[in-house]
Amino acid sequence: MAVRRLTSSHLWSVSVGAPSQGRIGSIAASPDAREGTAREADLEPGCPIDRGVEAKMPTEIPLDRNGLEILSHDDCLRLLASVKIGRVAMATDTMPIVLPVTFALDGTRVVFCSTPGTKLYIALNNAVVAFEADDVDPDLRFGWSVCLTGPARILSEDADVARARTLGLQQWANLEDPAYIAIDGQLITGRRVRR
Repeated sequence: MAVRRLTSSHLWSVSVGAPSQGRIGSIAASPDAREGTAREADLEPGCPIDRGVEAKMPTEIPLDRNGLEILSHDDCLRLLASVKIGRVAMATDTMPIVLPVTFALDGTRVVFCSTPGTKLYIALNNAVVAFEADDVDPDLRFGWSVCLTGPARILSEDADVARARTLGLQQWANLEDPAYIAIDGQLITGRRVRR
């Protein structure tokens, strides 16, 4: 796949059309432009540019010591909102555990459903947990990962439960009486790789 490289003097934006529009997206910029708009000719079909969301990149992309792009807080939230499956990591009495969950993002909170069990027990204790979600294409060597850390709690107030029910959570199993759990994102970090 060939994507036109832009120099650090370019500011650029990417916008991706819906597949039904027959359009993947585009990139355009000039050295003097403050912000570019997309042209389809600049990307090949199937280019995985954050799947249907708009991204604006700074002129100098911050990198960590491993050469991975450090995502901004806003980019982390935008990317988290673009996927539906993540992982909750927590410590139990005997060992750490990581569990996959379907989730929805509500501001800076991750919300998911559960029945009484490990996830619910930890949430009852108001434990600090980690949540990770990602989207990776190993063949194209492109992807991102976002980690959100904070206290987990059961949503018990009527208003909180009513709001959680409007988030469109997709459940893997039909839970008769699901408990809604929220992780309040006190620390949100992310990395992206583009090779």
